[in-house]
Amino acid sequence: MRRPDAVTTPRTSEGPSSGAPPGPILDAGQGRPLAEQETARLLAEQEARRAAERAAQRMAGLQRITAALADALTSEAVAEVVIDQGIAAAGAYAGTIVVAAGDVLECLAAVGYPEAAVERYRELPVTADLPLAEAMRAGAPLWLRSRDELCARYPAFAAGELTVTTTSLCCVPLLVQDRPIGVLGLSFAEPRPFDQEEREFLVAMSRQCAQAIERARLHEERAAIIERERRVALENARLYREAYEADRRKDEFIAMLSHELRNPLAPITTGLELLRMNMSDRGERDDQQILAILERQVKTIVRLVDDLLDVSRITRGKIALKRERLEVGAVVEAAVESARPLLQQRGHELSVSVEPAVFVHGDRVRLEQVVVNLLNNAIKYTNPGGRVSLACEAKGGEAWLQVVDTGVGIPAELLPHVFEPFMQARRTLDRSQGGLGVGLTLVKRLAELHGGRVEARSAGAGEGTAISVWLPLAGAAEEAPAPRRSEAPSAGGAALRVLLVDDNVDAADGLRRILKLHGHTVAMAHDGPAAIEEARAGRPDLILLDIGLPGMDGYEVVRRLRAAPELQHAYIAAVSGYGQDQDRRRSREAGFDAHLTKPVASDQLLELVARASRPG
Repeated sequence: MRRPDAVTTPRTSEGPSSGAPPGPILDAGQGRPLAEQETARLLAEQEARRAAERAAQRMAGLQRITAALADALTSEAVAEVVIDQGIAAAGAYAGTIVVAAGDVLECLAAVGYPEAAVERYRELPVTADLPLAEAMRAGAPLWLRSRDELCARYPAFAAGELTVTTTSLCCVPLLVQDRPIGVLGLSFAEPRPFDQEEREFLVAMSRQCAQAIERARLHEERAAIIERERRVALENARLYREAYEADRRKDEFIAMLSHELRNPLAPITTGLELLRMNMSDRGERDDQQILAILERQVKTIVRLVDDLLDVSRITRGKIALKRERLEVGAVVEAAVESARPLLQQRGHELSVSVEPAVFVHGDRVRLEQVVVNLLNNAIKYTNPGGRVSLACEAKGGEAWLQVVDTGVGIPAELLPHVFEPFMQARRTLDRSQGGLGVGLTLVKRLAELHGGRVEARSAGAGEGTAISVWLPLAGAAEEAPAPRRSEAPSAGGAALRVLLVDDNVDAADGLRRILKLHGHTVAMAHDGPAAIEEARAGRPDLILLDIGLPGMDGYEVVRRLRAAPELQHAYIAAVSGYGQDQDRRRSREAGFDAHLTKPVASDQLLELVARASRPG
């Protein structure tokens, strides 16, 4: 039976056909033994399988690195991922990643090296004679296949710092747009050929690392910018809160100061009025003059307190305008009369030119305050014997009002600030002009509340000042109302039983004297419980009740008084240093019939008594 893989040779006449040993089985095409061919084929297949396995392992290693890098948001985290995953994927026993920081290389991560060596090379100069530094300088990979090659190229490093485990190593630069930003270094325990396939893998790993580090740096820079912006925003918010709080405390202080100043002013004002009531027509001329001086100075103090309080209220948005259609000429006329005493005292000449029938929708009291402040400002800052002029006319759909003086003027550098609170053109030691520097601030803010604007002009020091106010004109369809005339309060009427409640004994005593002069019976109490007890015992017709009592305040007292059946008929008026709309509204809600603001003038007091004495 013939073997299927045997090659038969035909018998010839020239040689024996038997008796000789058989020769080796040959490949007819190459003349090589078939066993060698089979072995070579098997070896090639094995090498191909190993190469495929290595390629698959390396590809899997790169994929693992890619997946792990997705969560690495810092350069240090990137370096740790690449070193941890890269050592296993490359078959190394140790590795490090360094990045450039100026003229040095800083170690981001190191695994497998002695701790002392890692600390020694935590930072190394780019100019150092070391494999990592050379790869950084060259921007190209460095392949050291054996220890002999390593020792020959870096004898000092090999003799001193090279670990006994390291037999071969590679240093691959981390390139971003062909620019080296660092180096990946791997150490191997056996000689490595670093063939083309392995080089491509290691370069691919270094490219992944470089891109991830650059991405992390951008993320870190962006995060740092966001953090800086956040801190700046927080700091700005803190500064704003502090400034707002400081401004709020300042406004509250001004409001409280104004309120507290009203308390001593109340008995002073009342005392002066009592003096005038008791002074006969035959009183000494000197006494009359002294009394007039005192009255003027008290009025000045009251005006200053009112200005302070008004600035605070406007700043906090607590001014409510009572608008009506009114003629500006009537407002000007009233303001001139208010400013006339100061005008005469300073010896100024005043000229007034007002176009008739100029109407605006505004708050009569507040607009009069605007004009008075403009006139007072011009009068105070003009030397005695000067000239002040006031003009008003309709211009381009607006009411234009201007006050011009021949006074001290305003330097150019201060002109933009004249409407700021507490600003005065010049503060001298003698304070001859007086004032707090809030008059023009009130003018500006009240004008703006009316939808208007202001402007100050001056050619400089000594050249006088012109201040203009523009207000929107009101429609001309309606007939202008006639100016209201104030009627003097009647002092007549039946005598009343009056209860005065105030912890300020002097203020209460002053009002008591005025009321007694007009024939009324007056009792006093100085705290809440005493007031309730006195009211229940005396059943007064009129109760003047201070709101700011110690302990039980006036709101609580009036609620208890209203709950007493025997006091249902009593007329109860609040007396307070606060007189804004919300203060009056709160008084009404608590049960008060009226609200008086300190200091209470005698005509206000007597008008209140007249109302309280009316039936119903």
